[in-house]
Amino acid sequence: MGGAETVIDFISQLANKTLRVTFATDSGFLDIKPEYTAAYLKNFSEVPVSWVQGYCIDLLLKLQEIIGFNSSLYLVNDERFGRKDEVTGEWNGLVRELVETNADMAVGSITINHVRKAEIDFTAPYIDLGLQFILKKKEVVQDSFRFFKPLSPTLWAYIGGTLFLVSFTVTLVNKISPYDYHGGFVQEDHKTTA
Repeated sequence: MGGAETVIDFISQLANKTLRVTFATDSGFLDIKPEYTAAYLKNFSEVPVSWVQGYCIDLLLKLQEIIGFNSSLYLVNDERFGRKDEVTGEWNGLVRELVETNADMAVGSITINHVRKAEIDFTAPYIDLGLQFILKKKEVVQDSFRFFKPLSPTLWAYIGGTLFLVSFTVTLVNKISPYDYHGGFVQEDHKTTA
């Protein structure tokens, strides 16, 4: 029917389901509450949401409220976000848990890059740091002869010497040639008197 696509409603598919969610700690985004430690949490196959805090957990709880799914949290074993070993091609961290389908979702402030994006899907970024370099602005000195700057002084000397040499040669050839203005004038003068 005119290239229409079927839209799949993933939200209703998640309602009333329990998703296994893995996480790695990252200060401010996802922290373990002070009364617990990461080593302590590794002893549990499931971590209660009340034991962790931060922006990512707040976001997960809000999604649960809106969509209607449940989550089962667990701390990733190596507490890494995920890096691909160039020799073996295996992942570690959160990405490994997702690639090996041990987890349905990972929560954290993981950086989106093309290598990870080839293996897993990401949501839209919820924060853009906008890192920039800040440099002192150079003072602009008004120079009347700045048009000379693109070329070196030696090159300008060669250009000037060439200009002088060509001008001198053209002038000399014009003075000697019988077809120059002066030569033609003299020839015309001789024709009229003859």
